Amino acid sequence: MYRNDDKYEGEFVGSKKHGLGTYRYADSGELYVGQFQQDFREGEGEYFERNENFYKGSWLRDLKHGEGKY
Repeated sequence: MYRNDDKYEGEFVGSKKHGLGTYRYADSGELYVGQFQQDFREGEGEYFERNENFYKGSWLRDLKHGEGKY
């Protein structure tokens, strides 16, 4: 859990999110489930918005990148 009440459950390397994990954003209620690299959403993942929209696809340094479906 972070100071802003966000919550991460998953793999770490040192103190950084790295590998598979789930990150819940406390302020918006949104959720990311997927791969992390050195604290960034990177690789394949799903992002669920509060309004029930979601994105499933590729990420690069916290940005939607490459192929995906919204």
